[in-house]
Amino acid sequence: MVSTRSGALEKLINGYKFERQKAAAKQCAQLLHSRVGALPENTIIVPIPTAATHIRQRGYDHMRLIAEQLAQRADLPCSLLLARQHSLTQVGATKQQRQRQAHSAFSAVRSLDSSKTYLLIDDVVTTGATLTAGIVALRAAGARKIIVAALARQTLDE
Repeated sequence: MVSTRSGALEKLINGYKFERQKAAAKQCAQLLHSRVGALPENTIIVPIPTAATHIRQRGYDHMRLIAEQLAQRADLPCSLLLARQHSLTQVGATKQQRQRQAHSAFSAVRSLDSSKTYLLIDDVVTTGATLTAGIVALRAAGARKIIVAALARQTLDE
């Protein structure tokens, strides 16, 4: 179950993403770790790639840091298996725009081992388009078992 992006969770995510509170990566990872529970030993943690413009603005890749912290907590490997194909971002986009943009957003950086489990993580799920695009890219590269997790969900006000 994913919590709604509100209250303390919203403050944590917004501080981390928009106010350069880099240390919040640890709390975000702990929250995800408590939510996903036990994972198969052959799991590889894969973050949704952050747009390059956002990395430059923040000074860090927020999803990579969460993935690395989560990997430490879960004693599992983390791998940057997805690459962005364009720099479009979802902020401010309508549901239809988000789905169109996400359709071609990612590709896998290499072929994947079909016997492994891949935990695909993102910070906020609004329409599900980003995670769906990540799943499609992982499957196209050979992944067969994919688990998804996110810190929060947010409804899209259109």
